[in-house]
Amino acid sequence: MIRRSLLVLLLALAPAAMAESAGSALLALRNIAAEPFLKDAVAVRVEGGNAAPMPAEWSILLADPSARGGVREITVVNGRITSERTPLQGFGSVATMPPLDPEKITVDADTIFHNVHNQAVANRVGFDLLDYTLETDPALAAPVWNVKLVRQDGTLAGTITLSAFGGGVVR
Repeated sequence: MIRRSLLVLLLALAPAAMAESAGSALLALRNIAAEPFLKDAVAVRVEGGNAAPMPAEWSILLADPSARGGVREITVVNGRITSERTPLQGFGSVATMPPLDPEKITVDADTIFHNVHNQAVANRVGFDLLDYTLETDPALAAPVWNVKLVRQDGTLAGTITLSAFGGGVVR
């Protein structure tokens, strides 16, 4: 009976283990900073949605005066750029967003996941997916991870903000 239960558990977990992961958000930021065509660009936000526990891709929003509309949106998977676009509408505030300072970001999404999971368990909050956003909090003048905890039916189970420097709970 125990052997059968273990097999059922392993089969249930196999799709999640095989699901593609975008890899490190910090690696994505470092790699786009090294791209010559992005030399004038400044990263202002990193997003990864529908994560279980890691997203399939990272979307990085850049303020870039050399781009049409002053904005670039780069998609990165495992440190490699998979797409790039220069949206013209809906991103008017990007130029005024505070930039992400890589020197102040020491915690990647994998650590954030563990911290979020521990907080959810401690507070008895169930969730199925996470939506990650890494950005500079203007009030703190420091980068933070804003994480939405989402149930399978798409409803919001909660939100948590953690420091990108150390991973501690901010709010």
